[in-house]
Amino acid sequence: MNQRMSRYPIVLVGLLLLSMSLSGCHYASNRLYDFNDMFILGAGVIAETPRSGPWPPIVGVRGQITDFCNLGSYHFTGYWMEMDGRGFFIGPENRTELGIGPAQMIHIEQDYDKGRETYFKKADSLWAGRMAGDEMTWRNTPAKEVNYDFWADTFHLGIPAFPRGWQHWGTTSLQVGLGDPITHVGLAVRLGFDFSEFTDFILSAVGLDYKHDDLNKIEFKEKRERPN
Repeated sequence: MNQRMSRYPIVLVGLLLLSMSLSGCHYASNRLYDFNDMFILGAGVIAETPRSGPWPPIVGVRGQITDFCNLGSYHFTGYWMEMDGRGFFIGPENRTELGIGPAQMIHIEQDYDKGRETYFKKADSLWAGRMAGDEMTWRNTPAKEVNYDFWADTFHLGIPAFPRGWQHWGTTSLQVGLGDPITHVGLAVRLGFDFSEFTDFILSAVGLDYKHDDLNKIEFKEKRERPN
């Protein structure tokens, strides 16, 4: 029995080395991206603008347990910093979200011209194009949608909407904002964890990329040569 137990670490290391040999030199980077996909971490402060007018530019509470169970409303107009899965953004954001059950009304406008974002936030990247390709879409929704240009023009209604892509259906999150209507001083936080991405991270350690979201060699080359 002890001999059998002692073999398990050896087998695990063997599988890990095999997956590394199959994945190439970008193995560690792809595992990091899979790890980041599990989380939403963000915080922001308000910035009084003509758009916000006399109303508090930040107010509300909205929670979700997967995209199929939502409750609450939330509005934010200000300066935002976030790690949104494998994407990072810092800059002006205007966001309004309403949800009840599977129904969602979403408007997300992140100013990528005045802010700063990483490769995965760029709508015209090879990786983003593959995530939105015919083989990866479901219900006309990209597998992963870290760039929010589609959601910036107006409100979009979905049952559910899948604003981060259908592969993030398992996200459980909470966003809270509170602002003073007179001084317009306020803060907001957004926290989330995606259980479906946790399974992808675990299985990817042994070379099973069942979500097919790993960067390939051409995409790695573009990411390396393209400035953020």
